Amino acid sequence: PDEKVWVYAAGGYYYPGKDLGALQAEMRGYWEMGYRVVKMKIGNGLEEDLARIEAVLEVVGSGEHLAVDANGRFDRETALKYAEALKPYKLFWYEEAGDPLDYALQAEVSKAYPYAMATGENLFSHQDARNLLRYGGMHKERDYVQFDCALSYGLVEYLRTLRVMK
Repeated sequence: PDEKVWVYAAGGYYYPGKDLGALQAEMRGYWEMGYRVVKMKIGNGLEEDLARIEAVLEVVGSGEHLAVDANGRFDRETALKYAEALKPYKLFWYEEAGDPLDYALQAEVSKAYPYAMATGENLFSHQDARNLLRYGGMHKERDYVQFDCALSYGLVEYLRTLRVMK
């Protein structure tokens, strides 16, 4: 493996009949494969999600090993409510709380949530990247931008995006 390339295991999807035990088994499987950060979906209700987070933490030990992804589904009120509720867990990151083009929401959540945030996978141009970095409240020292070259408007546009991020 290339030590410069960092990877994590993404899963924790909601499925009918998938209980906390099944979620734990899934995350335990990733952990046993050697992943040291796992990511799970959130957004099916705060109480349920907190129970799911606590179940996964029983497997991975602490929040530094768990990232959560809301897939851009929260409105302002919900995003901020989750930001407050997630604070005690000190998660690896809180990803895509709201609409990826709502830079004002991203900035507001970033002010409310003192730990790492991640976003950018649903932005496709260097202008999107520039606006996220200018207006999204991203913190260079703690946050993650996740521009996806396969989803970008082509390789040349992805290279422009990388230049914007320098």
